Amino acid sequence: MTNTFTSMMSKSEESRITAFAQSVKGSNCVVEVGCWVGESSKAILQGFGGDLHLIDKFVWTSDHNDKYPGILDVGGDFSQITRENLSGFERSGRIHIHESSAEEFDTAAFGNASIGMLLLDGPKDARLVQQLVLKFIPHMASSGRILIKHAASTRLTDLLDVMVRLIEAEVLTSAREFPAEGSDTLLAFAPGQAGSVSSELLSSTWLDIFDAQLQPLLERCATGQLLPVIWLLRGGYREAALQRAGEIPYAPSLLKAWVGLQDFLANKEGIDLSTLIEVELLLAA
Repeated sequence: MTNTFTSMMSKSEESRITAFAQSVKGSNCVVEVGCWVGESSKAILQGFGGDLHLIDKFVWTSDHNDKYPGILDVGGDFSQITRENLSGFERSGRIHIHESSAEEFDTAAFGNASIGMLLLDGPKDARLVQQLVLKFIPHMASSGRILIKHAASTRLTDLLDVMVRLIEAEVLTSAREFPAEGSDTLLAFAPGQAGSVSSELLSSTWLDIFDAQLQPLLERCATGQLLPVIWLLRGGYREAALQRAGEIPYAPSLLKAWVGLQDFLANKEGIDLSTLIEVELLLAA
């Protein structure tokens, strides 16, 4: 089974995960939530030789079966497949597989070790991501980093909204080492303190935080400038979204990306098609 799987990460995401893993200090551990068969775990292990904790339900789903039919029955336990896929990276006693939902996981499994790097890989639900960040923050090393995949995805701006609200609550601070490039949607953060997180922010506050803390991380990201426009449209801030779109310098790649998003934003997000076309015209100007 080894080496039969293909990484779902961009090259930028893979190299950045390895670079962050190389930066983990001392006896701190690394934790990955939603490791699936371990492709992103390999990126961690390229740069880290300490204790790696992999947390997943390890239940083979219909989505998994669509990607790799015939490997396992739907509902089957794929933890052994993950072990086999990581066999070339195994270090005695260093990879710890925990068959558990992240919400129910007992952090006592880390012993006295602090978390030097937390990678939230699988979760795409915004409420769950917020819950998990708050769950693991007390166990983070002060020098640790929290990496969240899909956080800068144009199709998951509810995740981006969580990031902004966590920054506002001083739970997270953007980490600017190893910036994203191309189609990379992974964002990295330094840990703060667990605290009360607002359920909603004024749009002006949200944009100020995005521009100060997140925009610098996304300067080389292909669609980073579109994220606040989409967030504003989803929140009903039409005029602010149009103003923001009008301030974006013309770039053929951005215009192409917006055209490719329009069906999704109209059908899945319920955004008025005429407004989407107005944004397109502004991006084309």
